[in-house]
Amino acid sequence: LSLFGFKNGNDLDLDVKAIVTTLRDAQQRSVHQDELMRWGVRFTNTTSGADYIELIKSTDPVGGFGLSVTTVVSKKELHGSVRFTDPTSGGVKDITFERISGLPHEAIAQSSVVIASADTTAGQKIISVNQHGITQVQ
Repeated sequence: LSLFGFKNGNDLDLDVKAIVTTLRDAQQRSVHQDELMRWGVRFTNTTSGADYIELIKSTDPVGGFGLSVTTVVSKKELHGSVRFTDPTSGGVKDITFERISGLPHEAIAQSSVVIASADTTAGQKIISVNQHGITQVQ
């Protein structure tokens, strides 16, 4: 393992920790109804420049109708050696949590993102939130 490979693997691990921490922060803010909002994380795979994550908060549509308003609270770029492979290039994916329950808002069995290091020896990591709101890294 080269020094370059070690650094890329370390960058991948640091970004995984940042994503998991941000997901858990968003989930806790939703559980505690912070600002009476639904909280989540937006994952953006840019076509140029560093991919990034954003802590977001959204209003609930009144009566279940209409559009919710989403606000970006903070942004963190991934290390230059790390990219999302899901969402794909130019793509965006949100994982948001319901107020009080902290369960994923998305009506699917599992929400996930995949990040990978530029150094193939460092591999990739799948970060998922299952239907019970449990965040896992594979």
